[in-house]
Amino acid sequence: MDYTYGSYVRLLEHIRRCGHVICPFRDVPAAGRYVIVRHDVDYSVLKAREMAEVEHRIGVRSTIFLLLSSPYYNLLSDVNLRAARDMIAMGHEVGFHYDTDLVAGLEPARQASEIARQAGVLGSMLGVEIGAIAQHNPSMTPVRVKVDGFVDAYSDRYFKEIAYLSDSRRLFGTTNLEEFFRVHERSQLLIHPLWWHEREKSRWESFQAIGEAIRADAADRLAEINVLMEADERRVRAR
Repeated sequence: MDYTYGSYVRLLEHIRRCGHVICPFRDVPAAGRYVIVRHDVDYSVLKAREMAEVEHRIGVRSTIFLLLSSPYYNLLSDVNLRAARDMIAMGHEVGFHYDTDLVAGLEPARQASEIARQAGVLGSMLGVEIGAIAQHNPSMTPVRVKVDGFVDAYSDRYFKEIAYLSDSRRLFGTTNLEEFFRVHERSQLLIHPLWWHEREKSRWESFQAIGEAIRADAADRLAEINVLMEADERRVRAR
């Protein structure tokens, strides 16, 4: 399987043929076969919207976890807020992708309350109630926080009691994706939008594409500011 949208759509169609309901966390059925589809957005909200559009075209809804602290995107920018709201309008669920580095050193109760507060900030920004959370880079830190009142993607119910599969580091934890979904009645599938494209890209090419998009956006904004400043300077000199 390659990391193209065509392959991804074929995988989702295979999951459906296996008799699974594909759902976000908020719509997990009480019984039957299901696959929870989740996306962690570490690098680009626009790339996540691109994948959300692919899913929307075939009637799939997923949970999209957004960071407030990404060094690669500013969720408060107009373009990213609009992209996040577009995904909500498509019927997708937005969850909070929290970074424990931001609560390091706090007592566990304070850590939990701060994560809940940040989830509330995200919900206020987007005009929705945040019901699901997922830790960012859990393999990189021993810190685990229990936050009451939220569905946690890494809770035992969704991480240990059902099957779990991820494309982290662009490596699936199975050599046979189709067999995985035939065998497992219920599972959580984590897909990172970063890796997936219309045409196959390598891991490094995927990172390069994100970097180029970030640089192009910054260059466009700086060019626009420069034009405005030049206009201001001309007006001042004309006085």
